[in-house]
Order: sequence, then structure tokens, then C-alpha cells
Amino acid sequence: MKVIQGAEREGSSVLVEEYRNALYFLSLVTGIATDADYSSTFGYGNKEDYQRNMRDWKDWYKRNKYRITDKYVDSVYKRVGLKYKL
Repeated sequence: MKVIQGAEREGSSVLVEEYRNALYFLSLVTGIATDADYSSTFGYGNKEDYQRNMRDWKDWYKRNKYRITDKYVDSVYKRVGLKYKL
């Protein structure tokens, strides 16, 4: 979430790949789809979409923070055919 929050701050910079990876990771692990665009350009079309995504992800984290382990993330990645690497 910190990567996305940092990218949405005015005057900040973040690598596009890092931003995409953060959105993909959060969407995949939480099951909450992002409303952000992360194709050739990235960012949210409006502040409401950004705020809704951050609220939903934070709420999900509060409910699930004790079960997020490497094993949990690995199982999510395996489910979609990816390998989890630190």
C-alpha cells in the first residue's frame, strides 16, 4: 500500500513497474480488484476510486493480518500459476 500511496502523492515519483506490481499483488492477495489504470499510464482516474481501494485494502488487512504469511501468499500465487519470490 505504501508504494501506491507514495505514487498518489503530488510531486512524488515511483517506478511504473513497482506500482504495477504493488497493485497486482494487493489485488491478487486480497481478492479486491483495483480501480487504477496500470497499462501504459498509471494512476487513478479520480480521488474517490483511490480512497475506496485504500479503504478496502486497509479493512481487509485489519481482518487478515495474522494469516498473511509467505505460505499464504505462495498459495495465492500458485492458484493463478505464478511463483512467489522475495
